Amino acid sequence: MCIDETIASDIKEAVARVSCYLDDFGSHISHLDFSIENLEDLKEEFAEGTDKDSIDTYLYIALSRIKSTKNRLEEDIKIVKIYLNYFIESSSKIPEFTYNYEKNKIENRQKK
Repeated sequence: MCIDETIASDIKEAVARVSCYLDDFGSHISHLDFSIENLEDLKEEFAEGTDKDSIDTYLYIALSRIKSTKNRLEEDIKIVKIYLNYFIESSSKIPEFTYNYEKNKIENRQKK
């Protein structure tokens, strides 16, 4: 199988970018874990009778982090979708392969 160098380069770039965004998902999960820990700490603060301002601060930090992480995840997912679509389009330019949307898989058109 001989792939045009431009197509091969485009595919490698798309895969590298998707990989980078997938790594970012791990970071986002860590941010969510931090927010969950803040909310769990808040339960303890309630039990200890902590003042209202401290409780408001805990809530503000946790909710801000969750909202921010949600926005970043939404943006990253949009970008990953773009690159995956680009990857599929680039792959379809390779004569030996075509993407079958009905079967949701890549089929090899070469005879074995």
